Amino acid sequence: GREVAEINFDVSTPDGTAYSAAARVGNATLDAGRNVTVSAHNSTDALSEAAGVAGGLVGAGAGVSVINVGDHSLAELGGTLRAGGNVRISAEDGQDGTTQALAQAGGGGLVGLGAAVAVSEKSSQTTARILDGANITAGGALSVDADLDHALKAQTVGVSAGGVAVGASIATSSSTGQAQALVGKNVQVSAGSLAVDASARSSNNVDAVGVSGGIVAGNAVVATASDHTSARAWVDDGSRVTTQGAIGIRA
Repeated sequence: GREVAEINFDVSTPDGTAYSAAARVGNATLDAGRNVTVSAHNSTDALSEAAGVAGGLVGAGAGVSVINVGDHSLAELGGTLRAGGNVRISAEDGQDGTTQALAQAGGGGLVGLGAAVAVSEKSSQTTARILDGANITAGGALSVDADLDHALKAQTVGVSAGGVAVGASIATSSSTGQAQALVGKNVQVSAGSLAVDASARSSNNVDAVGVSGGIVAGNAVVATASDHTSARAWVDDGSRVTTQGAIGIRA
């Protein structure tokens, strides 16, 4: 059995870039008596399962499950904004559950071969930003926050039995991506406070089990997990920020 899943949900912005979720205010003028929120939220959970069983003089069973999720979330604000309350620009890529790839395989016979392979991968880009040259006045707090949260699992069970029994069980889980919160170049800010926060978290679990039995028996078991997520927060060149309270830039 073999199952391969690749998931990409795309929304195009005016510059032609494709995003899974996007909320955007371009070169506009906004005047609000209370709060203003620009928010993009994406949540993707996926499951891929595969099983292969074979028997006979030569029994060869294979189960291959591959899942790849690619997400891009964007929240951005430009132009001129005056708000009596708080202003929030927020982008989030999160999960309610776990992205899982599960594979099982068994082979039995005079020669028994069994191979189970599970690959779970996710790549995300999450960006919250104030565009270059924007002018923002807020009576309350101004916050720019980007959050990325991955949870992945790859699990395999491989069984082979026979006079000659050879098996392999391979599980791989990998996370890549970046969360970035930024204030662009030459931005003018007057607010009660400013918080620019970016965070990236990743949980990668792998579980590989291999069993072989016979006169000649061998089994290869491989489990690998990798995390290459990062977070960046900054205020760019030429910007001027004036607040009555705290300024925080954190990643």
